[in-house]
Amino acid sequence: MDESLGTFSALVNTMHQRFHELIDSTPFKGKHTHPPTASITLSPPRLKLLRERCALSAATYRHTSSITYLVKLLPEFCPWELMWANGSVPLFGQRIAGRSMVSKKKVIDGNTFFEISSCRLLLPAVELLSLWNVAAAISKDPRTSQCLLKLVENTSGRLENDKGRHWSCCQDTDYRIYISYIYGCALAGVGLPRMAVDPLRHVSKSKKNIKEDHFLVPYALIELAMCHHIIGHKDLARRTLKIARKRYFNFSPEFRILLRMYSRIMNGVSIYN
Repeated sequence: MDESLGTFSALVNTMHQRFHELIDSTPFKGKHTHPPTASITLSPPRLKLLRERCALSAATYRHTSSITYLVKLLPEFCPWELMWANGSVPLFGQRIAGRSMVSKKKVIDGNTFFEISSCRLLLPAVELLSLWNVAAAISKDPRTSQCLLKLVENTSGRLENDKGRHWSCCQDTDYRIYISYIYGCALAGVGLPRMAVDPLRHVSKSKKNIKEDHFLVPYALIELAMCHHIIGHKDLARRTLKIARKRYFNFSPEFRILLRMYSRIMNGVSIYN
């Protein structure tokens, strides 16, 4: 994180530009209102939905280079998450530059939150990482994934030290597994798919330990399949994707769309039709 401030500024501007392209291309159908006038916190069910939709968004954009038909379908499920992720970019830029976020830190009822000022939103650290995972996927710049990797490692250490005391609204075990998922995604994002295999495999085998974030297993499976594909283990990639399809095809409509997209990429079929 010793790049020049000019480089950090360029990264932030690029992320904002790509977000605007995506948001402008997404048919939100007029059903979403303006942000609230005062900062809010989200309920536990809404935080869970945020984590799931961020996983969906990041998985969508990590392996696509432009706005395709399939890509256009997915943001309809997560317009708020895209806008919140865009709003989180300045905070991401602060951390990339090694700056403190103390001014954005708030403690409510003993729980630590970080404020996304432009969205009037207060989020725990893991949910903020969820948004940054989306930002890193959209930026297409390995440096953002490298910074995300470092932040995930730091957050994992804090989670271990806090033992759940400052991690509100989600079971401690789920947070740990989610961190492993983002860690695997970040490793893949910096071109280290072999290293990404272990954390993603760990998540894919954690079904019995997950209390709320059940989406993690199917999402980890398709990311694991993609890592095997990139490494060159084509048969293993196909088998892993087949397991994801067999067990989780009916998990959700958006996951079926994602399965279709990943399958096309791995089979060398255009996703632009």
